Amino acid sequence: MTISTSLQDMCSFLESLFVDFGDGTGCLRESPNVEKDRCYLNTNFIALEVLKMCNSAKVSAIEAFLSQYDSVLYDDKNRLRILLYKDIPLPPQSVTRQSLGSKTTINNETIYIYVDVLSGNVFEEWLDYADHIILVALQELKNENFEWAWRYRGYAQRMWVQIGFADKPYYNSGLFETYKLSLYYYLMRTLRYRDDIVAWIENNIDKFINNGGVITHYDNNLTPQGDPNVESTTITALAFYSDYPDRFPLYIRGSYVSPWKPLETAITVIAGFGTGITLAKIASKIMEKIKRG
Repeated sequence: MTISTSLQDMCSFLESLFVDFGDGTGCLRESPNVEKDRCYLNTNFIALEVLKMCNSAKVSAIEAFLSQYDSVLYDDKNRLRILLYKDIPLPPQSVTRQSLGSKTTINNETIYIYVDVLSGNVFEEWLDYADHIILVALQELKNENFEWAWRYRGYAQRMWVQIGFADKPYYNSGLFETYKLSLYYYLMRTLRYRDDIVAWIENNIDKFINNGGVITHYDNNLTPQGDPNVESTTITALAFYSDYPDRFPLYIRGSYVSPWKPLETAITVIAGFGTGITLAKIASKIMEKIKRG
């Protein structure tokens, strides 16, 4: 990968959004400006995984904050939980926003608490949205429905227009969304496959990052629009730096060998056998090697 923004840069950005409620709890405001007075339980929950990867000192306070609320709201009904290798419902459901009141920080700032939850109702237009298609592909892969995962990857690929995914939100606003780039990158890591889109993402994702934070929107000139935020930064960190994609069932299409798990793995294992080699032994050892990384 060629991304120059480090995991620590992303963690530092997330930590800069931390607000302290003075009772041992705190949360990440969603963005520095546009949503500076809001904390979302669902994005704080996913961001926790990134902060843990950095051994952040903010983890315990955010965990204590989340523990004040029903985990069904921010975990079980979180549409992004598949990124943590947790099941999401199929077909995709629409998302509703709930207000959970407000809290006051030690600086006397009012922070409004929200959570975006799966509604229980099917989202009828999900095939018009690149992010929903990719999330479905990930769930199908987790279910070991490999051909369907590959097919949905193809649906997302057909929305690609050389500089982004032109789905329904793009045609409505004229702006691309960076978190969809990161979701696709995550999916391709799970499939252990590279294409021209992956290469483009690697070469351009830094254009949409400011001081470690990923800005959600950009225009046809690749100019970022708006604030960096928790959700887009977290998805990007998980896509590029976490080991979650490696937890999905291994699927190698045809004779393709993953660039993330190169052929040298198999050669090294086979060379170490000497005599008495069998295909079963080779397969077993290769899988052990892949799982260990």
